This record gives sequence, C-alpha cells and structure tokens, in this order.
Amino acid sequence: MPPPAWIKAFLLLNIMALAGLFAWQLWSVARNPAGDRESQETQQREINAALARNPPPSSDTGQLSDVRTIAIDASNPRVWTHLHFATGSTFKSAYIAATFTEWDIAFNRATILTNGGATGKGGVTVAALENAKFNEVTETPLTGYIEDERAGGQTANPALSKWYAYNYWTHRLTPKPVVYVIRAANGNFAKFQIMSFYCGAAAGCYTIQYQYQGSGSRIFNR
Repeated sequence: MPPPAWIKAFLLLNIMALAGLFAWQLWSVARNPAGDRESQETQQREINAALARNPPPSSDTGQLSDVRTIAIDASNPRVWTHLHFATGSTFKSAYIAATFTEWDIAFNRATILTNGGATGKGGVTVAALENAKFNEVTETPLTGYIEDERAGGQTANPALSKWYAYNYWTHRLTPKPVVYVIRAANGNFAKFQIMSFYCGAAAGCYTIQYQYQGSGSRIFNR
C-alpha cells in the first residue's frame, strides 16, 4: 500500500530543505574564501601568541620543577603533538611515536593519548583525581593508574578520554576540574591540569599547568 500523499509531500519538503542548506553552505564558502583565510590566519596568530607567552621550560631532570604553564598547539587534526615532561619539550609527528620513549603524552585536537599500553612502549600510566585542587596534590596516589586501551577499534586512556565537558549550545569544550598524575616514561611522576582548549578562537590550542618530580620521589613539596 503506497504511503499517503501528505507523507510524500513532507519527505519532499525535507529533501528540498536539506538540498537548499547544502547549496547555501557551498555558496558561502565559494563567495568568501578570503574571509576563511583571514579567519585561519587570525587563529594561527592567536596560537603563535599563546606559544610565545608560554615557552617550554629548561630541563628539570633530577629535580622538582616549579609549577609550569605551557601552551601546546594540537590544532592540526593530521598532526600529533608529543610532550616530554622531564624537558618540557614538544615535537610533532603525523603519527604517534609508538616506538620512541622520549615523550609521555600526545595531543591531537580533543584526543589525548599516552606513551603506554595500546599506544606506546614507554609504560606511561595516568591517575585522574576528580575535583582536586592542583596545589593541594602534594603526593602521588599509590593506586588508580590506567594505561591506554584499545576497544571497538578505538584507542583511548579512560582516565583522559572524558577530560572535557561539551556545551551543546556553544559547541565549546571546557576542561573538567581534574588533576592528573602521570607516571612518565622514565618512571618519574608529574601532575598536570588542563586549563583551556582555546587560544582566542583557535580550538586545539591547550594551556596546561604541570609540575614534574625529576628526583624519583612521589612528593611534590620541596
């Protein structure tokens, strides 16, 4: 039995509306390529400014670092930005550096992976301390550390996979009030907190604060 005429009309109107929306989006992109380039250039300037304000520190190997604030550019979805806590250095690669141990954590847009478990050979694990205050975390926990896992064709670290709250109205990500303690690839500990996911309008530009304990101690107090 064929569907009623009103159902056919309703479906036709929906198809026409979707086609019109798609055509409008294509027209908008074709009409204003210069505006798109200007927006991208503005975002890149904002990222560069954040990186300049928060440069990587010198090596903290063998000692407890100060509390550091750094910016990490993970805005390119085709590039992973790897962070090494001992030196505060970063490097970029099109792929996760799975066989290289001189890094601890890697960022790609909103995805964060570690150098351990299903991702890398560094043995990195992470514990998430929910609703903790950064300065009040003075000692690393004894338990609760998690490594990267692969399930359903996806790789993630359960301690880090839900680091943000998503606003459905603004489509922006806000870091949750969590302090993460990481056992780094060299066996030392660091604590870090994600402060922001944006540099101006540019998404994927993290600001994080961290403290690295290079002496091998579990204590973050001097």
